[in-house]
Amino acid sequence: MRRPQVVNFRLLCPKKSGKWTCRVSPLLTIGPKASVETQRLSEGGEHTRYLYLHGLSVETAEALAEYHHKKMRAELGIGADDSPHIRDFFHQKYRGSRYSFGYPACPNLEDQTKLFRLLHPEENVAVKLTTGFLLDPEQSTSAIVAHHPEATPAVPPAAFWLGTTVLAAWAGERG
Repeated sequence: MRRPQVVNFRLLCPKKSGKWTCRVSPLLTIGPKASVETQRLSEGGEHTRYLYLHGLSVETAEALAEYHHKKMRAELGIGADDSPHIRDFFHQKYRGSRYSFGYPACPNLEDQTKLFRLLHPEENVAVKLTTGFLLDPEQSTSAIVAHHPEATPAVPPAAFWLGTTVLAAWAGERG
């Protein structure tokens, strides 16, 4: 079995209270085989098997992103802030947040082009952007990750603004 592939970029971002660490992205994928197989199942009329495999594959990509985020927190020395209870993990009882494109904190999918100019995932992990700025293969995920104690799902806009500004700067944009 092929290992999941990750492209990662680390930055120190300024904040009024000092410096805080964020990572812009990770971008990871479980690869194209799940997409090929789910398409085969769907076209063959095996809808139940298609739904099970599709659900498992997209959730596997999401679980890998959460696992990678946990590894980031450990590397940064803030993993001890994680709750020891699994049930708390589902309520984000840990420091930092992962903001994915296309969700309320980062609604503009087109911002993924900045991430792609920076990380070159087409060459590194064979992930492409569709014309609608979605990841292909579908079983992939990207995010801006902020580990400041104030970075929570309830307070994403500053982290998003900072992350996309840093992305734009590192991708060579002005303005």
